[in-house]
Amino acid sequence: MKRLIDLDELLQYPLRRGSEHYDEKNADPHFLFGVESVLEYAQTLPTLTQPNNWISVEDRLPEDGKYLCCFSSLGLGWCIDVLSYASDLNSVDDWDFYNEHRGGFYDLDSECGYYEISGVAYWRPASRTACGGSVMTNFEKLKNMTPEQIAAEFMIFRPSDACFDDENRNYYALDGSWHQYSQDCFQANVKWLNEEIPYIKELEAELTT
Repeated sequence: MKRLIDLDELLQYPLRRGSEHYDEKNADPHFLFGVESVLEYAQTLPTLTQPNNWISVEDRLPEDGKYLCCFSSLGLGWCIDVLSYASDLNSVDDWDFYNEHRGGFYDLDSECGYYEISGVAYWRPASRTACGGSVMTNFEKLKNMTPEQIAAEFMIFRPSDACFDDENRNYYALDGSWHQYSQDCFQANVKWLNEEIPYIKELEAELTT
């Protein structure tokens, strides 16, 4: 089994050259050369990532495929979702990613096509084994989201050039209203989600009596 070690701590080996315990006069030069060679080699080794640890995109990017990703969405804090990664976005769809010959995380909208997800900071394999055996349904995922995150998730885009000639009907909100701009649709969703429905408890009581 692979073992995690602290590289910075290892580099503080007390008998290496330059340390306060280094005895240049009496030290065996062959031993010191061996120590330095091992420490130099240790600095070239890749970081060991345990299955349940998040991997920073600054450390390395994944191979093409689906991954569990942690990203920032619309300034609403961190979101976690399964996204795809491609080392060449243009190879996924040469229309939606026209001339985009670079890597990136992306998702698919059934009506609008493929789109890139920016702001991904961490990723890890999305398999059940890699997630420690724990999985959740999409319904459970929604229950763990804030009203703002749900509001952003359910902004339904209807491009005017495809469906309507009216640009004011670009975005459809949860309350049934149409909006030209996504931010207005988002605010309408937040308002709807936070509206109180005072008679629900009374209706539930009637059903149980």
